[in-house]
Amino acid sequence: MTGREFHPNGLLVIADGIVFPIFNELLNQGRLPNISRHIVERAVVDVENAISSHPSSTYENMQALNTGMFPYDPGATSYSAQSGTINDMLRFDNPSKGHTAKRKTIFHYVPANAISIHNPWNDGADDKHPGIYSLAALNYLRGWEGSNRAAVGRYEWALKNRQPLNFAEIWFPAYDRFGHAKPDDLLKIEYMQLDRHIGKMMKALQDAGQYDETLVIFMADHSMSETHGQTNPNEVARDAGFKPRIGRTRNNFDSRIFSYGYGVGQIYMAKSVSASELEKRINRMLENEAVEHVIFPDENKRIVYSRNSVAEISKRDLAYPYQMKILSGSNPFGYSDELCDLLRKPHIAEESLLWTFNEEQPDAVVGIAESMQHPNSPHLRFLASPGYAFGSNRNLTHLPAIINSHRLRNHGTLHRADSQIPLIIAGPKIIEPRKVAYARNIDWMPTFLELAGYEVPQGLDGVSLLRR
Repeated sequence: MTGREFHPNGLLVIADGIVFPIFNELLNQGRLPNISRHIVERAVVDVENAISSHPSSTYENMQALNTGMFPYDPGATSYSAQSGTINDMLRFDNPSKGHTAKRKTIFHYVPANAISIHNPWNDGADDKHPGIYSLAALNYLRGWEGSNRAAVGRYEWALKNRQPLNFAEIWFPAYDRFGHAKPDDLLKIEYMQLDRHIGKMMKALQDAGQYDETLVIFMADHSMSETHGQTNPNEVARDAGFKPRIGRTRNNFDSRIFSYGYGVGQIYMAKSVSASELEKRINRMLENEAVEHVIFPDENKRIVYSRNSVAEISKRDLAYPYQMKILSGSNPFGYSDELCDLLRKPHIAEESLLWTFNEEQPDAVVGIAESMQHPNSPHLRFLASPGYAFGSNRNLTHLPAIINSHRLRNHGTLHRADSQIPLIIAGPKIIEPRKVAYARNIDWMPTFLELAGYEVPQGLDGVSLLRR
């Protein structure tokens, strides 16, 4: 039986910010029995090294998940050099509005009887559909775990009332919050509760008679790594020679500093400085042990600075080929000379992932290059070193940083600890079950469409895992 002989339904479960090593430990110990039974043991595609398509935040990764394409990543919705004002897209507006809205989401390719639970990234999309639920329920009185229960309850309701339910997407944002705040022992309890939620959804599928007709995709958007030190991004920039606008300062500033994911800092220049002065400031910034990389966009090139090397990443005219040219030192990512020789030549994004998925910084070249293509991207972006975060904020310039400072874990670097995720497609055995060595989280969508017998659109960055 092949995927084109019938159209199985789909259920996409996204556990935001799953700390992959802890989750994997529980899974291997048999402490997640529902995920083991209903997903792992029924896997038709199981990815051994799944990598997020963006080095930082949920917002960009969720854009990618819903479109099968690398995310737009401008950072802020808009920035005014005259006033130094930033409209904070990541907290007070939704990135899909004006960005994902320009792309077709998964809901464009499946029947109309589909729902998106707890996920705002389809709101305002080109094919906005009536089944979007940004939940508002009494369950929220129970906090983040209440939001999980509300999402499961909505799915149970939909199975009973929206027959047949061709596709459902459920985003569980609570696990990102838990990962930031809870120590290992308490986080394990939350993952075991997630396992019970999965069990409840699988029982609902069985009760609705759709269990053997549904492909279940289980994944995360990104992982997290432990934080050992908090650093104020304004102070990092000021120590390097920038004059950031802090608080209500109206005069005598040349830049505005913003951070998100707390592994990524951004510098928007209000006043131009010479190229030589900018390079001096970049090098001084890299003297701070909390900063690992600084990326500078120059038309179609991205100049990547690290403490010992500088590389240029150029985008070519064809679909996502890149060339990395070492300007000084060896390379910014710790890659071998042999790997650098491959990366020096134009290559497509899939080749970049193939060559790097076993590295400590898998696919860093494509990750950095893709993350600064948008015209509203910042003038400079700096990434935190492992163990550091830009969450400390004593200048009262970014409210979420005050709330979220002193986190136990953060995300936002290019390292495996932040980027490796689970990615399993399970359900009816419509193909011979297979393990795949490597994938990005954008690959699930073309894979599901092919398995379910739908047409896989041209132009996606994601690649069907049936083709590997």
